[in-house]
Amino acid sequence: MIIARKYPSALMLPAAAVALASLSACGMVPGDEQARSQARCERTFARMAPDPSQGQALCSCMTERLADEGMTIIDTMGSGSGKGQEIVRQCASENGVQLPG
Repeated sequence: MIIARKYPSALMLPAAAVALASLSACGMVPGDEQARSQARCERTFARMAPDPSQGQALCSCMTERLADEGMTIIDTMGSGSGKGQEIVRQCASENGVQLPG
């Protein structure tokens, strides 16, 4: 405890490392989650685009807007995903991608 009294910030670094590891383990690191969301979008939605650049633009639009709402691509699926589906439709329309249905 002498170290803690002499160097109070010495305890902050291990605590920050534990907190970051905990967030990472839960998949809650924002950049990491957005990268996974982008990859999932490219596998799911970008293939519907007539051109690869449109598919990338669609996925960028979707992941950014979903992230702004605290959502990911997963949140666009299922019955309770009205806001997520609305974002998907808007981004598809803006980027010239026709979605099925």
